[in-house]
This record gives sequence, structure tokens and C-alpha cells, in this order.
Amino acid sequence: MRWDVWRDNSNDHCCGIDELYRDATAVEAHRGSRHCLACLARFPNGPNVPQ
Repeated sequence: MRWDVWRDNSNDHCCGIDELYRDATAVEAHRGSRHCLACLARFPNGPNVPQ
């Protein structure tokens, strides 16, 4: 797995994380993890949509 954190140069209040996984099995394992589910619950419109 690799992840990159980036900042939106046009909006000081916006940042993102891009995640790269070994395969689809690793993606599904991550999506089912407690910390991922807790994070996604905080963003009901999706992680890339302004809340």
C-alpha cells in the first residue's frame, strides 16, 4: 500500500489522500476495516465531496 496526502492550492480548507493497494482483495479488506468505516461515516456524501 502507498498513500499520498495533497493540498488543494485553490482552497486552504481542502486536502485529499490518494491510496494505492496491491490488489482488489487489499482494497476490500481496507474498506471493511473499522478505521475506514469510521472515516467514511463522517463523510456521508463521499470522501471527495465538499461537506
